[in-house]
Amino acid sequence: MIFLLLFHLILIFIGGYFLSPEFTVYPYLTSHGFIPYINLIDQHLPIIFFGPFSLPLWLVANRTILLGLFITLLLATDTFFYLAIRQTRQPLFFTFTFIIFSWFFGGNFFWLSTFITFFLSLFLFLKIYSPKSIQFILGFLIGLIFLIKPTLLPGLSLLLFYSNLTNPFILTGFLSPIVVTLLYLIKLDALDSFYNLIFTFNTKYYIPLAHQLPNQRQLLLVLLAFIIPLYFLIQKNKKSLLISLLFLTLIYPRFEYLHLGPFVLLLTYFVANLKLNPIQISILTLVTALFFSFSLIKLKNYRYGDFYFNEEIVQANKNVKNLPGQNLLILGGSELIYPLSGKTPPEIYIPPLPWYFAVSEYQNQFLSSLAKTKTPILYYPSAS
Repeated sequence: MIFLLLFHLILIFIGGYFLSPEFTVYPYLTSHGFIPYINLIDQHLPIIFFGPFSLPLWLVANRTILLGLFITLLLATDTFFYLAIRQTRQPLFFTFTFIIFSWFFGGNFFWLSTFITFFLSLFLFLKIYSPKSIQFILGFLIGLIFLIKPTLLPGLSLLLFYSNLTNPFILTGFLSPIVVTLLYLIKLDALDSFYNLIFTFNTKYYIPLAHQLPNQRQLLLVLLAFIIPLYFLIQKNKKSLLISLLFLTLIYPRFEYLHLGPFVLLLTYFVANLKLNPIQISILTLVTALFFSFSLIKLKNYRYGDFYFNEEIVQANKNVKNLPGQNLLILGGSELIYPLSGKTPPEIYIPPLPWYFAVSEYQNQFLSSLAKTKTPILYYPSAS
């Protein structure tokens, strides 16, 4: 197992990684008085980025520490996954399979799905045990996943039901983070703004404008990777098939590989627990070998390094760090410059994405803040 963890590390360090700027920018802004949903506009629920279960600024402000957190989550996920399937016939093979497919499909991208995958792996490991305190923790983990991605509630409910985990301890654990988060929103007096972003904005603007289907190559690779294990589940375990497909809804409404992590984990877990014959194992081995080859080609052709932190950002930060005043607007460039330079946007932060600027209310607030503060703008002409 140690060799598999080392292999995963090699994939990350050679191929590079994507540490999403939101992990650093949002805690930085909240530490400077920006209030989620009121003048820090974002449609995600208050978890991880901000809120009572957010990552502390000291953990995310430094890129090295943030990379350490990402690697820790990846290796912990691998370990808990292995421990959850170690009683199956070939736990090392399926752990290797999970590492290959998760890395190939966006596993070098540190995003919210990284936490969902980690929480799921811990859940699958802990559900082996039966004490009531553990059952509370299981419910708590499911509650955290729900807060990150509420649309997973049907899949999470079935996962609990088919695991024979339906009791007051599970329910109490599930409700605990939700209640704490609700109290947090009440304390901020942000319930109305929260409702408008989570329900009105997501349905009226985000889903229509951010909608993205897979291209032909992406669709072919997804089918090539998953159609055979899904077929085995159709044959042997339709309950597991249904749960896996419900987690596949993570790709809606915006298809990106990085959302596939939790689906890959559950699908591999369920297939590992099937009683497969030698021919079926051989077929899965061939598919895994194929994507291992694809991974080597990907490593050869793409070396990203720290994708979101490069020399251009360092130079831009030098240019703006000594500008007078606290305010700066970054237009079309990396928003990591805010925490690097110690600057903040004027009065309101709106992510530079078309679905936010399609809202006239946000446009007006944005322009009004610029007019009042006469904020300098760092503009990237190459952005569109």
